[in-house]
Amino acid sequence: MPSCSKKYDINKFVYDNDKIVFLLTLVLAIIITTLVPTYSFANTEETVKVQLYKFYDESLSMGNNSIVPEGTLIKEGDKHFLIINMIPLETRDFVGYLGSMKVKGNPVEVLEEYYEVYDDFNDPNKGTDPLLKGKLYPKKLIFPVEFGEEYIDVSVYVPVMAMLGVGEQEARLKVEWPEQTSFTKTEIVKTEHSEPTENSINVAKRADGMVKPETIGEAINIENGMYRIPINLWHNNEDRPSMGDGALSDEAELLIDDNGVTLFLGSDKMTVMDITASLISVYYVGEDENFHRGINYDFSLQIPGEEDPRAKVVSIPIGGKSEFVSIMLDPKVEPMGDDPIKARLKLDWGKIKPITLEESKLINAKTQGAKLPEFNIEQIHTKVDKGITLIAPKGTYDREFWFYSNKIIGEEQRKLVEQYGALSKVTAYRLEALGKLDFIPKDRVQNINGLREKLETKGVVQIKIPLGDMSKDAKLYNVEKNLAVDYSIEDGQMVFSTDSLGVFAIVEKSSTAVATTATTNSPPVKPPLQLGTKPPVLKVTPPQAQTPVQSPTTSLTNGTTNPVATNTLTSSAPTIDDQLKVVNEKRESATVEKESKVFLVLIPIVVGLIAVIMVLLWRNIDKKMEEYRAYDNYA
Repeated sequence: MPSCSKKYDINKFVYDNDKIVFLLTLVLAIIITTLVPTYSFANTEETVKVQLYKFYDESLSMGNNSIVPEGTLIKEGDKHFLIINMIPLETRDFVGYLGSMKVKGNPVEVLEEYYEVYDDFNDPNKGTDPLLKGKLYPKKLIFPVEFGEEYIDVSVYVPVMAMLGVGEQEARLKVEWPEQTSFTKTEIVKTEHSEPTENSINVAKRADGMVKPETIGEAINIENGMYRIPINLWHNNEDRPSMGDGALSDEAELLIDDNGVTLFLGSDKMTVMDITASLISVYYVGEDENFHRGINYDFSLQIPGEEDPRAKVVSIPIGGKSEFVSIMLDPKVEPMGDDPIKARLKLDWGKIKPITLEESKLINAKTQGAKLPEFNIEQIHTKVDKGITLIAPKGTYDREFWFYSNKIIGEEQRKLVEQYGALSKVTAYRLEALGKLDFIPKDRVQNINGLREKLETKGVVQIKIPLGDMSKDAKLYNVEKNLAVDYSIEDGQMVFSTDSLGVFAIVEKSSTAVATTATTNSPPVKPPLQLGTKPPVLKVTPPQAQTPVQSPTTSLTNGTTNPVATNTLTSSAPTIDDQLKVVNEKRESATVEKESKVFLVLIPIVVGLIAVIMVLLWRNIDKKMEEYRAYDNYA
C-alpha cells in the first residue's frame, strides 16, 4: 500500500471550520450593524415642555417668548440631548432675534438658522453688532443635558439689549421631564397661604397719606429742606446699572419735612430702535414689606401713538440713609411685558447738596406740573396699547381704566392653530380693561398684572387692529364666546365692535400650507443638517367654520350703538381631537411603512450574504472531506 505523505488530523479539521464560521459570522454582524439605521435600535425621542426663567427668582424671563415651549428630548444610550427652537420676539414695531446661547458656559450646536434674515445688527455690510455682523440668527439648537435636571443654567445674547450694555443675560431653562421609572422626581410640598391684599393688612401711614417706608440703613439726620442727590437705576441682583437707567434722570431731589423723607425721581423717554421706555409707575417697600405705589406728577411726557401723557416725576418715601433702595417699576417696554420688575435705586449720599424751591426741577412738579384730567364717565375714552386702539363711548366704564392688548404666543397660540385648523395662520390678541395697581404683595413674582381688577364693559366698544400683512379675507372670532365677529377695513385697520373684551383671533385659511406646530409665522430657514431620516410632513384639511352673518356697522362717535355679531359657530366636520388622532395615526403608519421599506431592502442583502457564506463554508468542508477520504484510503 502506498504511503500517504500528509497526515490528516480530524480535530484540526473541526477547529479550522470553527474558526471559519466564527470569522464569517463576525463579518456578517459588522455588515448588518452598519446597514441598519440607528433609529431602529434603542435611540428614542420625546417631546418635553421647556420654559426660560429668570436666573434669580421663580418668574419667567422676558425672553421666554423667544423659545417654542415644546422641545425634543433625544436619548442615545445613557446620554440625553435636548433640541429647542427659537422664534423672534415681535412687538408692534419691532422684531428681535436671539443672537446666541450658552449652556453652562459652553456654546451650543446650531442645527438650523434663519436663512437670509438680516437686520440692523447682523447685516453683512451695515451690521452694528460686532459679534453678529454677517452671521445668521439661530433657529434650532441642540445640547447635552443631564436627565432630571430641573433647571439648566444658560446665558443668552440679545443684540437689542447689547445696545443698553446688557447683551448677555443669565437665565435658567426649566425642563418638565417625562415620567420614567428610572428617575424619581422629588416632590415639593407647597404650603398654601392666602395672598395679602391692600385691605387685609394694617399699615401705618404718613400725614400725607403715603404708607410709611421700611427702615433701611442709618437714620437720615439732615435738616428739613430740599436737596439734590446723584442717582442711578441699578440691577436688582447684579452690581451694574439696569437696562432702564437711561429713562431715569441722573439727579433726584429730596424733600425733608414733618412727613419724613420723600424722594422725587425724574423720568424721560428712552428710545432704542423702535422701543420706547419711561418710568410709568414706581413701587416702594413699606413697613409691611409689601410694595406700594408712589405718586406721579407732571403729566406732560408725550409718547407717539399714545393719547394719554405719561408722568415725568414720581415721588416715593424712603426710610433711611442707604446706598440702595429696593423698588419695583413699570417701564412700559413692550418686549418686557406688562408686569412691574424689581430694581434698585443707587444714591450717592456723599454728593448731596441743598437747593432752593426756585432751583428745584422735580419737587416743583408737585404743584406746578401738568395735571392728569380726572376720569369723566360722560366722555368718550380712546386708549391705545401696542398699536391697538379701544374707543369706549360714554358710560362704558364707570371708573378710570387701563387698556392692555397682548399678542398671544407660545402654547396658547399653538392651541388656537389646532382649534381653527392646522392649515390656518392664526394671529390672536388678548384685550383687557383693567383697574389701577396700587399694591403688590412681597412674594408675588409672576402675573403681577393679574392683581388688577378686570373691569366689566357696560355697552359696546370699538376696536381697531392694524391689518399689516394680514389678508383682507381673514375671519375674526371671539374665542371665549365661540363667535364669528363682523368687521370692516378702514385706513389699513381692522375695525369691529364688541360688547365684551377677551381673546380675539384673526384666522387666515390656506389651501397649500402644511400642518405645523410652530408658534409664530417665522421667516424662511436654512435647510437643516441631515441628522437622519425626517418624519413625513402630512397635509391636513381643517374643518370649515360656518360663514359669519354680516351685520351693519355704525359709528360710535355719533351716539348710536353698533350691533355685534352673535352667530355661534357650528360645523358637522370632524372635531379637532378627531383630526389630531387621524394625523397621529397617519404619521405612525407612515413611519412604520418607511421602516418596513428599509427592512425589505435589507432582507435580500442579508440573505445573499448568508448564502455566500454558506457556499464558501460548504466548499471548504467539501475540500477538507476529500482530503480526509484520501487520507483514509491510504491509511
